[in-house]
Amino acid sequence: MTEFTAVSPFFRYVILGLMFLVAIPAFALCVYKIVRKEKCVKEVIFFAIFLTLLAFFAGSSNNNKVIYRIPFPYIVILVFAILVFVFSAYGISREYLKSKNSLSPSSVKQALDNLNSGICFADSTGRIVLINYTMGKLISSLIGSYPQTIGEIDAALQNKAEKIKGIDELYRFADGNVWKFSGVKLNKKGLEGFVQKIAQDVTDIYNANLQIEKDNEELKKVNEQMQIMLEHLADRIREQETFNLKTKIHDEIGTSIITISNIIQIGEDYDMQKQLDLLQTAVGYFSNTSDEPKRKLLDDVRKKAKNMRAELVVSGNTPSENEIEEIISAAANECIINCINHAKGSKVFLKLEEKDSYYFAEFTNNGNPPKGKIVEGGGLS
Repeated sequence: MTEFTAVSPFFRYVILGLMFLVAIPAFALCVYKIVRKEKCVKEVIFFAIFLTLLAFFAGSSNNNKVIYRIPFPYIVILVFAILVFVFSAYGISREYLKSKNSLSPSSVKQALDNLNSGICFADSTGRIVLINYTMGKLISSLIGSYPQTIGEIDAALQNKAEKIKGIDELYRFADGNVWKFSGVKLNKKGLEGFVQKIAQDVTDIYNANLQIEKDNEELKKVNEQMQIMLEHLADRIREQETFNLKTKIHDEIGTSIITISNIIQIGEDYDMQKQLDLLQTAVGYFSNTSDEPKRKLLDDVRKKAKNMRAELVVSGNTPSENEIEEIISAAANECIINCINHAKGSKVFLKLEEKDSYYFAEFTNNGNPPKGKIVEGGGLS
């Protein structure tokens, strides 16, 4: 096999150039491991041997003249250079994968910088030992530079940022975003005395809460208007019922008067029984002896209360006289309406008691007591 010094000068220079290019990745691998403070004895020894051979081969000739003879075949030198290149390339790729799968100060810092939240750590003296990009950007927007101590952050928030009134730890920045700042002391072993400061973007949550409060205020106003409308509606229904009753009484009284007049004028030739029935009906409105079905008896009041989502609870014996029960039923009906509209209650309690030829009816409810002086209205009257 042809020796290295026996080949043409041009081919020798090509081999030496190739060995020089191979030396670059080998040198880079050694430097990388030294910088990372890893064991690199094997790489350094291998590179030193290769560098020595490169210098030895390079000095074997001068001005196209062989200075000393090298008995190594040039093929062996080429194979050795290729092996060095493969070894260096494999070592570099291995270290690259290792750096991707292992934690390092730079990888931790990079991970923190990618967070949307701001975060920083300070030691027991207040000096910041780690701060991510988001936190640094927030504070630098207030004071013009990255903070060096935790105290600078607190002072910047108190003096430079716009504090949200009524809510602790919330600050509005110049871009309109709202951030929540919170701090916590670390108590784990090895971290005693360290402080962690966190900033979270709560703009969307804050704006949503404002919208909810606004909607609640509008709903409150609508509810108040509905309550007023319901009260007016109850009064209107009461007025309409009273008007209808007055109209009917007026008609019946007129009919009764005509009936009496006809009885007097016509005498026995007129349908006397029919006239007496009409007269009895007219007088019945005042004597409560009308044969028409009684209105608003207690059972009817219970059903009406149930339809209004209320309840009438009766204790004691119900009066046997229809007239008395009708009066008590009318009062119970009015008390239920007042309880719902004014006291905001849902239950009316009626206690009945008969004593010394009198009936006593006591009404109570589970609603709110009146705030002002009690003034009698027209309902119960």
